[in-house]
Amino acid sequence: MKCLFMVLMAVGVLSSCDFDEPEINGLSNFKLGKLEGKNIDVSFDAQILNDNTYNIKIKSGKLNVSANGIDLGVIDLSQKIKLIKKSENKYQVFLKATLADGILLKIPRLATASTYDLRMEGTARASVMGIGKSFKVDEKRKLMKDNLKLEELLEQFKGVVK
Repeated sequence: MKCLFMVLMAVGVLSSCDFDEPEINGLSNFKLGKLEGKNIDVSFDAQILNDNTYNIKIKSGKLNVSANGIDLGVIDLSQKIKLIKKSENKYQVFLKATLADGILLKIPRLATASTYDLRMEGTARASVMGIGKSFKVDEKRKLMKDNLKLEELLEQFKGVVK
């Protein structure tokens, strides 16, 4: 009975805590794995500020991604990420992307754009002190072509699209 009371107390305290959404302050070091069918592994470094007084573990996520209104596919988080409390650190993020049908024909159109309106929407799962919660993600970002290195991706598609 004492244990149950402690668990309920912890849930009550955690649910009433203020939560500051971690802030992404930079993305770099994009790497693309080999294209196998419709799947491609992606990794990059993310500079993330966690202003909370507790660590946050991002356990999973499934997000639909589009750029300039074109559906690119779905990304899944491949490895957990532990955001250290009250710090700004660089974390390596590993994703598995499943490309949308017909995307190979749309890549050249995206490659000629100078800016990209990127949208990611779906759900992610995180936990604090072992208590997990799913939450909706609807993130929009404007990216400049100069910030992306699409040449590596285009090289992989040259052999596929003729």
